[in-house]
Amino acid sequence: MVEAYEIENVLPNYRTYNTVLAAFLDGKLESTMRGSTVVTEMMTDVKKELSEGFKGKSEYASVMPDKYTKVLTRNLMKQLRENWRSEEINIQVAKSTVRVPLLELVDFERSEAAAEVQKQKDAVKAAMEAMGEECEIDDEDCDELESIVEMAKAHRTMEV
Repeated sequence: MVEAYEIENVLPNYRTYNTVLAAFLDGKLESTMRGSTVVTEMMTDVKKELSEGFKGKSEYASVMPDKYTKVLTRNLMKQLRENWRSEEINIQVAKSTVRVPLLELVDFERSEAAAEVQKQKDAVKAAMEAMGEECEIDDEDCDELESIVEMAKAHRTMEV
């Protein structure tokens, strides 16, 4: 979904995701599975926004899930439950695949995730400041150290 928007340099926000998730609440297993995929994409965008910071001009550009997103996700989980009760999908398969991203979103707490990302940013900033004195000696070494710190930062944010 995101790739199509990037062509036009327009990215989805939480309202876009909410609209798509609401469209998948039709009781069908295929819709439940597609909804789970969309939730995975949304959580990827949420983690990116948390690590890189909010870049929009208004709060409507954010991808952070709101209460309605969680309601929709819980309804997708109920739909999945009905899908396994009607034996359209094996319960163990459903719980280990389709339900995983749905649970991640329902359990997502913006403040906890944001606090973790802020901790990482503070650690990187402290490392950069510590290197600042050393960097004055040789700009080429400074650039190399900065790129190493940036790579470490990117690796840490992928783990969040």
